[in-house]
Amino acid sequence: MQTIYLDVLLFFNFCVNYFLLRSTACLTHTPCRIPRCLVSALLGSLFSLAILLPPLPWYATLLLRIGAAACMNGILCLGCSKRTFLRQTLWFFCFSMLFAGFLMAVQQCTDSQRIFVGNHCFYLQLSLPVCILCTLLAYGILRIWHIVRLHSRHTDLHYRVLIRIGTETIVQKGLVDTGNNLVDPYSSLPIIVCSKHAFAHLLSQCQQKQRHYHYVPYATVSGTNLMPVFQADEVLLQNETTGVRQQVAVRIGLAEAQDNAIFHPNLLQTV
Repeated sequence: MQTIYLDVLLFFNFCVNYFLLRSTACLTHTPCRIPRCLVSALLGSLFSLAILLPPLPWYATLLLRIGAAACMNGILCLGCSKRTFLRQTLWFFCFSMLFAGFLMAVQQCTDSQRIFVGNHCFYLQLSLPVCILCTLLAYGILRIWHIVRLHSRHTDLHYRVLIRIGTETIVQKGLVDTGNNLVDPYSSLPIIVCSKHAFAHLLSQCQQKQRHYHYVPYATVSGTNLMPVFQADEVLLQNETTGVRQQVAVRIGLAEAQDNAIFHPNLLQTV
């Protein structure tokens, strides 16, 4: 009979859920506040207690996993659109299935007795310190990979930024700049800084309540100021060389004497 330690079970699933949520949100450009991500991962780890139940039919375990994914990403995507929630949930569910398939393949190929599966929930027979050490190691590898990828990304390509507000689309020349680290403190979304003049005729629409119009402090070489920020209906980054378009989850900031739409190269990640 398999002995299961609840602290190891919950901690392992908490770590896996946290990294899956963060990775999926990064790839889909979904706002991912750390407190919400922690709560979501904690809730997801509780679903792993299903391993203690008697064997369930396949449709029951499928509904359980879909419900867990929906609950976890529902917490993560509070305040986001339904489209963002559905996209985040779908990719999270797919990555979770891939990870589960990987563990099952390892178990069958190695006949390992350290991996126990019950109701499609996994338990690794490892001590808690080893789990913590592996978590820190995985986090370090991901951070190094992210830094290397950021420095190796081409920022000399030409882009166009297409911003749709209602039925009108504003097109601006995009400028990739690592110096634009502006993040909206309310949504945790990056800010693309655009020309205020280009949106002058749409300013009344931008200032509507449903577009979350507000001001964000920012600093330049000449001092600090406040920048108006709002939510567009859709924002696309288009590579002028290949013509490929990529939708991004951002806020739009308006600045005086600004000719280009300035964005951070992190937004060039694609799913």
